[in-house]
Amino acid sequence: MRYDTNDVTIDDLRALAIGILRQEPDPPVRVRLLRDVLCAPSGDDRLIAACDGLSAWAEIAALESEQRDDGSWGRIHSRDTKVRQRYPTTEYAVERATALGLSSDHAMLTRAAEYLAGVITGQRQPLDPPEKNDRWGAGVQLFAAATLARINSSHPALDKPWAVWSEVLDAAFANGVYDAQAEAEAQLRLHGATIEDSYLILSSRYALTLLSARAGELRQERIDPLLTWIGQRADGIGYLGERLDGPPQKTPGRIERWIQSWEILSRFPLKPRRARELLDLLDETSDEDGFWDYGERASNSAVFPLSANWRKRGTRRVDWTTRLLVLESALVR
Repeated sequence: MRYDTNDVTIDDLRALAIGILRQEPDPPVRVRLLRDVLCAPSGDDRLIAACDGLSAWAEIAALESEQRDDGSWGRIHSRDTKVRQRYPTTEYAVERATALGLSSDHAMLTRAAEYLAGVITGQRQPLDPPEKNDRWGAGVQLFAAATLARINSSHPALDKPWAVWSEVLDAAFANGVYDAQAEAEAQLRLHGATIEDSYLILSSRYALTLLSARAGELRQERIDPLLTWIGQRADGIGYLGERLDGPPQKTPGRIERWIQSWEILSRFPLKPRRARELLDLLDETSDEDGFWDYGERASNSAVFPLSANWRKRGTRRVDWTTRLLVLESALVR
């Protein structure tokens, strides 16, 4: 089902989603398609049944078994190589749980949100070993805030960090283009931190994830130059490092990072031209039926698998297509 992306509508994507649902896929796929593509209301019988199936899904039990009493999965961001666990950090576990389709009112994510909010407000101390620099306080708060934003973008604990990073954005783009010196001065003033060659910068996946959680509250005259700057950067979004002005490179890790980058950016209100350009890139890599299959998943992917058995190419194809349908739905709405 190749189409002229100038004419792509949510109906095109809904038709493909309905076709997949007729195959009776596993609960994570059903939840993501019903909720995020078809926009089924919470009282929809099909969505309720899919969520019930998801709650009984084996990996949800695995996530719950490793969650600690404080609501975390140990460290927030930095992996502890001395600890053996399936979900190496709280950040990873939350990304996995939300990718599978758990909503913010699930008890496991409610506990995680309470823990992350405590870290942000200083009521809880993270297990991550502190770095010996002036960035750590702001850095760990950013990691916690970006992770909490995945669960609940309206959580009141996000109010202050989001406002501070919005002020950094205003300072960095005060003249309509990115000014590295202006950002450095704002970071020093607001966070008391030096940021040269660090993760504490607007281009990082964490800052962009936090800002995009409430993108509707940002001024459009800040969003457009921010996205232009990110799109022109040779290494794209910090921590992901993929150029965004062309198709994904053909290795599992680079494909994963490219898609993650666009999933973050799709939460901002993109101009129609920019959205069409991405739709064109995605359409070039779909097959004649409109499905995607980028092959094996990245070894560290927190998103895949959605289905239980990736040994079947058809199942893998459904998972890739579900993920890209969610992304495209965000672009055409």
